[in-house]
Amino acid sequence: MTPRTNPVAILALILAAIGGAPALIFGHVAMRQIKETGERGLLIARISTVLGYIWLVVWGIVLYSLLTNGQ
Repeated sequence: MTPRTNPVAILALILAAIGGAPALIFGHVAMRQIKETGERGLLIARISTVLGYIWLVVWGIVLYSLLTNGQ
């Protein structure tokens, strides 16, 4: 029987797909769980983590732009 895919990794991917920076937190949690349990989904967790960092930068730029009023 093949191991199941880690549900936290799937949640992280969903968050990353909708533009959520919290995907990086859930991605890191999923990677730790996968290493401990041997579940599937390590690539999903890594991709989600990278996308989470990208979204964090994007949202930081948007926030900076809004706070400085584009000046």
